[in-house]
Order: sequence, then structure tokens, then C-alpha cells
Amino acid sequence: SPVIDVNADFRSTIVGTRSFGASAQRVARLGALHIDAVQAAGLAATAKHWPGEGFDARDQHVLTTVNPLDLAQWEQTFGALYRDAIGAGVKTIMAGHIAWPAFAHSLGVTGLEAYRPASISRLLSTGLLRGRLGFNGLITSDATQMGGLTSWSPREVHLPEIIESGCDM
Repeated sequence: SPVIDVNADFRSTIVGTRSFGASAQRVARLGALHIDAVQAAGLAATAKHWPGEGFDARDQHVLTTVNPLDLAQWEQTFGALYRDAIGAGVKTIMAGHIAWPAFAHSLGVTGLEAYRPASISRLLSTGLLRGRLGFNGLITSDATQMGGLTSWSPREVHLPEIIESGCDM
């Protein structure tokens, strides 16, 4: 923790009970306090679910969810939230089984590949999180048995892809 997702869709089963709310500003403020408290106790806080969840009512425990935001909307919400978390010194960020097709499309990636989950996406973990946002901490993946990943590829395929795509563990 903390979950720095924005509870934009009240039907979201994955975010609804774990988010700090529907306001990105509130999530940022409480997320920063949470990061400070956890890390002051000698633990590593983990901001999740990269690249941002809460706009898709479906559950990534069952299938790959989709962050539907365009680049500008993402920058105003999750871009700001992850920059704030990185600025607050968060030690770990957890990549979710969430696709963000708008970012892939902005780089010329089309078709099914634009819906690759962040946990196995070099574009999102290495390119955006490490490269553009400058995160230099530990990137973990969400649980590898979840439907959001196993619906994408067999486990023997995606386990090495998690590491190859930029997750450290």
C-alpha cells in the first residue's frame, strides 16, 4: 500500500473499497501521508496499481482491465499521482494487470499489443515509469495467477516477460 487509484467508477470492485476516493487531489494528499508513515516505520511503501485503475468497473483478478484515459487526462490524474509518489520517495511501485492503450497508440503501437497489461509491458514499466517519470525504485508485478494476466498468456510465457518488461520481481 498505498492504493493510489482513483475511484472514478463506483462499480469498480477492485478500487471501490481500497481507494482514498474519487478526487485525484485527495488520493495524492492521503497517499503521500501513507507513504511517509509507512516508510517512517522502516517499511517500503508500494504505490499501486500502475498505470492507474478505477475507471473500469471490471476486476483485474478476472481479466485484464483497461485504463481508458487519453494522454492529457492521464497526466492530470495518474501522471500527477505517480509523480507525487515518486517525489515523496516511494520505494516500490506495483504494476497491475491493466492496459493503457492511449499511451501505446501515442507510440504507434496498434491492435492487441496496445492492450498488453502493464505487468508485462516494456512500454509502461521501462519506457514510461522508469524513463519518463524517473522512478528508480523496485517495480513489482501484481500476483501472477490473476486472470488479468493469465487471460493474456500462459504462465510459462508471462513469468519471464514480467522480468524482461521491467518488473524487478
